[in-house]
Amino acid sequence: MDIYLSEARISNQGNIKPGGKSICHASVQLESQQHSIPKTARAKLDSCGSVSIAHCNLLNHIKPAYHYELPNVRLRGIGGKTNMLKEVGILQIKRSGKANCDILCYVFNEVVGQTEEMLLISLSSIIEARINILYHMQESNRNKCRDLQFWPNGKSFEEVCEDVNLKDKISKVTGQRERPHPRDIYLSSVEFQEVEETWVCEVTQEIYMTEIQLRRIVDRNTLEGIDQHSDGDERMVKDGQNISKFSKEAMTMGDDVYTCTGKESEILQKVHALYDHYVGEDRVFPLKNGAPRILTKYKDTPYSYELQPEYAAGNKKFPCVKAMDWTGKTASAQVIRGFVRSTPVVEGCALPLCISRLVIAPKFAPGQMKDDPDHGFRVCVNALINKCLKPYASTVPLATDEIKKLHGCRYYLQVDGFSAYWSIPVCEESKRLTAFHTPDGIHC
Repeated sequence: MDIYLSEARISNQGNIKPGGKSICHASVQLESQQHSIPKTARAKLDSCGSVSIAHCNLLNHIKPAYHYELPNVRLRGIGGKTNMLKEVGILQIKRSGKANCDILCYVFNEVVGQTEEMLLISLSSIIEARINILYHMQESNRNKCRDLQFWPNGKSFEEVCEDVNLKDKISKVTGQRERPHPRDIYLSSVEFQEVEETWVCEVTQEIYMTEIQLRRIVDRNTLEGIDQHSDGDERMVKDGQNISKFSKEAMTMGDDVYTCTGKESEILQKVHALYDHYVGEDRVFPLKNGAPRILTKYKDTPYSYELQPEYAAGNKKFPCVKAMDWTGKTASAQVIRGFVRSTPVVEGCALPLCISRLVIAPKFAPGQMKDDPDHGFRVCVNALINKCLKPYASTVPLATDEIKKLHGCRYYLQVDGFSAYWSIPVCEESKRLTAFHTPDGIHC
């Protein structure tokens, strides 16, 4: 397993904090005999727990423990010991597109603190159920309760440990006695499989915006009270009003429509009618600005990448780039953090295979001069994994064929799709191929 150090996590103090408010937990969807629709509950993933326990409202098929060939048990902890637990039920966790994950749990109906319906999954249950405990440890440490995730491709905990070769990698890092400057770690780390020299040049050339440019945009947005996380939050001024660049009011007609037809009002009404037909929170034209939403087609069927044979067989290593030095890059860090928080398909990545780097590029409005400093930005990714995927024939139609279809038309409407790359979720295994560096670690 490659160990990636984020400068934001390196403290000047030598002591590790005793902890925080978060514990390892996850959100689970449960089958219930009492309700026709699945019930949502928050599960505590307790790697120190010897048995799994749950409130009776969360379990099905509750019977005496001996029916499941289990003994009666009594729990002991910091708060003392419980009454004897004599009943056991089945916790039926729903999994998307797969059979339920059934876990035997002792019935525990006592109220603990503010938790009225306890659900605790023990160490052995976590391992046997193949729950991705590393992912939930990382997200819980960020005070986020995510939907329960399992190891990709149905792998067991032992198989995952073999894949990442954790022992050797950790010994390299923990064996380092001196505390070097974070910049030295980035420049000298051997924990990365570096990309070829030509690829490094491409990455360097694609960092389009400087820290000064980004600081100007961040300060301008702060002054204007605009909370921009992506190019989907862009606004404009029209007729003295500050409006969204993606609103109906922002639509305009070309000069030829104004001067040659005398039908500008009629045509604009037709365009607005088309807009109104497809407007809505979950439709083509959303009601408010924001990051791109997940495309309906891929909500329940995430896309899967196909690797070239040499990468699929493990004969060639995936390319990776080192994390950048974030010292003094407060505006860049602010932009990327806002983008990560607001984009639905982005999440933390505990076991990356291929690591790329985000690129912040300028975005100009139609007709805006390229030397105008008051432009926006868009967040892209220099996806190194593209060189490892099977090539596909282009589905874009030929320009000559499309131009022929325009014969006889007088008016043309231009509509552009918005950030499709950030709108398509991918499967768990493919997520590990789309990882990228952020100031707070690796995401995908």
